Amino acid sequence: MEEVLYIYSPIVDWKDLQNKVCLLLNQIGLVAECEKKWLHLGGEVEVDVYAIDPNSIDAISYVIECKNWNNSINQSIIHSFITIMYETGCNIGYIVSKIGFQSGAINYTKNTNIKLFTFEEFQKHYFKIWMKKYFLHRLDILLERANYYFEPINCARDRAVYILPPDKKEKYKLLRQQYEQFILEVDVLSFKLKNTSFTYNDIHNFLLKCKSLGLEFSSVYLYDIQIQLEKFINGIVSEFGQLFN
Repeated sequence: MEEVLYIYSPIVDWKDLQNKVCLLLNQIGLVAECEKKWLHLGGEVEVDVYAIDPNSIDAISYVIECKNWNNSINQSIIHSFITIMYETGCNIGYIVSKIGFQSGAINYTKNTNIKLFTFEEFQKHYFKIWMKKYFLHRLDILLERANYYFEPINCARDRAVYILPPDKKEKYKLLRQQYEQFILEVDVLSFKLKNTSFTYNDIHNFLLKCKSLGLEFSSVYLYDIQIQLEKFINGIVSEFGQLFN
């Protein structure tokens, strides 16, 4: 059975849950904010996370409640949430729970525009779109910078290398030998992520190959891995940049 990789590290408290839900929605292209307030005839309504999809024709809106409770959510919470959806006029509602939901709550939301998730399920729900719109997008920006030094044919780079003094030419050669396989593995990962059939195993295999090259990640969570990849590749680009001033 394929092992699941999660985007974020485990939740530490309610605020962390709210912030990570909001962060994920922003990273996939929605416009999300925490603790959104509305004024209406009955007073003020505040929701944990509010989001709009700016790319949808009708500006589809989402309202999300985050429950970092140590017990499962019951049906009465769903009743209250329906009122919030009505008062805010949002199209889709999510409740994200630490533990899960009682059967009454699950049955009550069938055939509605309310979806129930644990935080792990919420991440799985958006996994592929997050990988493409955030992880892959940022990876390709990094690769564009790094491949200037590694692509087989680059006339501008080759001219710059040609005029380097001998010691810097040797340093350039050594840097290419040191990092070429790593950049190749990142290129392969990028190619696989562009394929709609990519799997968790593609990520696992990439991490194993990096480990064999002496580049081990300090976290198993994809957001942390992306940040560390950025540091690795920016560091490599900086080393080459110093040769060319």
